[in-house]
Amino acid sequence: ERQLAGQLSGGWKQRLALAACMIHDPQLLLLDEPTAGVDPQSRNHIFETVRRLHAEGLTVVYTSHYMEEVEALCDRVAIIDGGAIVATGSIAELVARHAGRGTVPGP
Repeated sequence: ERQLAGQLSGGWKQRLALAACMIHDPQLLLLDEPTAGVDPQSRNHIFETVRRLHAEGLTVVYTSHYMEEVEALCDRVAIIDGGAIVATGSIAELVARHAGRGTVPGP
């Protein structure tokens, strides 16, 4: 069955957007909260696609408020507060430096 993009579910819209981003074979992919509001099946598809693209050498910048996504997908993390990067590193490095402090220090 044929459908217009506007008639797709949120998860399928995100899948379509990700596919459209890849048409021109980019060197850098920016994903701003791609799993917000999507169903679990679409979320897993997005995760698998991001992992595959990264394994193929694509640089992926992935923004998320969901820390479990960050832990599952990201090698390096930048924490942004008020539009400024306040901490960077691997998850292990950030935990070692900031665990138990309540917040990450501001700029």
